[in-house]
Amino acid sequence: MDHDGVADVVPEADDGWASQIGPKNINITNIAIVGANRTKSDVFRYFLDDIVKASTFDDLIGRLQKGGARLQVLGIFDGIDFHVDRDEDGGSYGGTNTAVVVRVIEKKLTETKIENETTPDGTTWSVSSAIKNYFGTGESFNAQIQMGKRPSSFQIGYTKPLLYGSKRVPKTFDAHLFKSAHDYTTYGSYTENVRGIMLRTFIDRHQFSYEGSWRTTDITGPLGSPLVAQAGDSFKSSVRYSTARDTRDHHLLPTRGYCVTATSELAGLGGDTFFAKQDATLQYNIPLTRGISINYLLKGGIMLPLSVPPPSSAAPLTRLSDRFFIGGPTTMRGFATRGIGPRLGPRQALGGDMYYNSGIFLTTPMPIAFPGSDMVRFHIWANSGNLALWDRTRPATHTLRRFTQDSRASVGAGLVIQTIVGRFELNLCRPIRAAAHDKLTHPLQLSFAVNLG
Repeated sequence: MDHDGVADVVPEADDGWASQIGPKNINITNIAIVGANRTKSDVFRYFLDDIVKASTFDDLIGRLQKGGARLQVLGIFDGIDFHVDRDEDGGSYGGTNTAVVVRVIEKKLTETKIENETTPDGTTWSVSSAIKNYFGTGESFNAQIQMGKRPSSFQIGYTKPLLYGSKRVPKTFDAHLFKSAHDYTTYGSYTENVRGIMLRTFIDRHQFSYEGSWRTTDITGPLGSPLVAQAGDSFKSSVRYSTARDTRDHHLLPTRGYCVTATSELAGLGGDTFFAKQDATLQYNIPLTRGISINYLLKGGIMLPLSVPPPSSAAPLTRLSDRFFIGGPTTMRGFATRGIGPRLGPRQALGGDMYYNSGIFLTTPMPIAFPGSDMVRFHIWANSGNLALWDRTRPATHTLRRFTQDSRASVGAGLVIQTIVGRFELNLCRPIRAAAHDKLTHPLQLSFAVNLG
């Protein structure tokens, strides 16, 4: 399999057989699978059944490449290749009888990884294990646990490719039980423990999912009335739909193409959490000249509460767990993480029910070539964004008007470095519009992300 996800096809033929038949029609008379000790024949039949429809040698090669790429996506093979030759035992059809041999190298049945990450807060250990293709249909069982100074978290999952319908549209189902712990004391004065189940179906670029999660929020800082009402347990039962389309030439240092994502969520199918939520992102890139490009980013989201507490109740319209947060080196450069929007104090960001975040970047290659300079870019950028909570004491138009009028903005310049693990940025930042309660950072800001954001 090459790096483009197309299977290697090696047509070998005695006496120049492949060149002899040229554009003649061929007849597939024999298909053999070699090396499939666990994988069932149904898997190969599903992905490769249309090779028997090949009418010419070139047509066969194209069908094998597509089928091999689809097989590789299953993640259960270390290698796939094909051998195409004359079928000496396939009867007499003018010398165009064709045999196909599919050779595969299956991945190990079990895989285990142990990793650690050291931060100023301590060392976190992660142990993950997977059982792949146990029943021979591409499924996998996986488990992961994280341990360290922070509370432990774990996840147990099952993934199964759906082998029906059009093979041109990849389909997968997975289910996960999880427990996670989140420490937001640095900028939120609370911690959260989440336990639940996630069911997801992937159909091409579309994802349909259900989440049932029990959230426990503990307030760790000085208690203000909005946070008191957030403490305790809540149960969210929600359905979610996500879609994405990405035509960019590179997800870390794009120069052309676009990426669009959208997520819709509806909570309230049981439990005590009720809302409708929409989130979307557009990232667009325009190449100019000599490797220079303009990159534009726009994100936005809104959450509508579907259950409004009575005016005498202290219960919030929405919960911290479900709100949007912006601020930080990957959203609003020059501002602290979760540094924008309503707050109770320096360490108590409340988040928002609506947000937008935009950025425009002029990105250029380094003016002087040096080893690795193709992995480094210089950029000049500008960010703007805002965050707001619904005000239950005033009309919705008041919140929307304040949201559109109180935008924050920052400008700056810096270096972007592409690495095997993500995108590093070192920026000199200057906020040019901020609210009095926003939290800013040192002008020199370092960030890491897995995408342009």
